[in-house]
Amino acid sequence: SYVVAPGLKPADIAAFQSPTIVSNSATIQAIATSDLVQVIFWKAGSLDLPNQRKLTVDLPCMVQWRRSTNNKWTLAVGNPTHRAGKVTVRVQDSTASVKPIATTFTFPEGPEAGRPQVQSFPKA
Repeated sequence: SYVVAPGLKPADIAAFQSPTIVSNSATIQAIATSDLVQVIFWKAGSLDLPNQRKLTVDLPCMVQWRRSTNNKWTLAVGNPTHRAGKVTVRVQDSTASVKPIATTFTFPEGPEAGRPQVQSFPKA
């Protein structure tokens, strides 16, 4: 497992919160911090995370769940198969919402098929 941190400047590395490897199996690879979760689901499934959080997906996908500085949460999902279709993601995270968040991402056909889809959620 590894974390992708684009835009991290050398001066920011010391303050960077090192992630915890949550899963490194044949079906799920994941890291997490208190403000960030990055997961590759190689098949549909669920992942229990630290602090009673949980992610569930109905198809293989890449998921990033992140709290931004304005206290909004951002859910980004990529489709590594580059096929048109829908992926449903369910997030259980009491720091973001009292109720679980379930949302469906629709991936188009053609060259944009695998492009990550992003949705933001204010703290509920």
